[in-house]
Amino acid sequence: MSKLTSEAHEFLRKEIYGYDQYSKLYPDTMPQNAQAFTSVGALRNAVTDSGSFFFTPSTMRYWRSRIAPGLIGSRFFITSESMTGERGDRRYWVRWVEESDDPDHKLGVYRFESTFDSLQAARAFARKAHALIPFPTKAVQS
Repeated sequence: MSKLTSEAHEFLRKEIYGYDQYSKLYPDTMPQNAQAFTSVGALRNAVTDSGSFFFTPSTMRYWRSRIAPGLIGSRFFITSESMTGERGDRRYWVRWVEESDDPDHKLGVYRFESTFDSLQAARAFARKAHALIPFPTKAVQS
């Protein structure tokens, strides 16, 4: 695996809550070790098959969650949620999937701290994350 640059560490330090402590405890579970996927469908299937409820219809309905089409760099994806259900209050998050410490869920879905008002801004952020963080080596297919 490639080493993170100082710029990548600074990016992660800013964008992942508790990055310094987390990376000391779990150095192999940061985004540079995220799972790679060939499609959003493969990602959803893998997460659901691992026992996670993240993509179940009831969870998606509760959070008024939507998944934006397409992956960025085969591992980052974007969701949007609307807690109030009002028009125009939708927020976007850049997320990734990696192995979880939870024995009930083999894969976990994680997100960066930043939220965005538009899909375009979230995609730009995901492209930056992809450019800074080394690429995982094997892709999961559906």
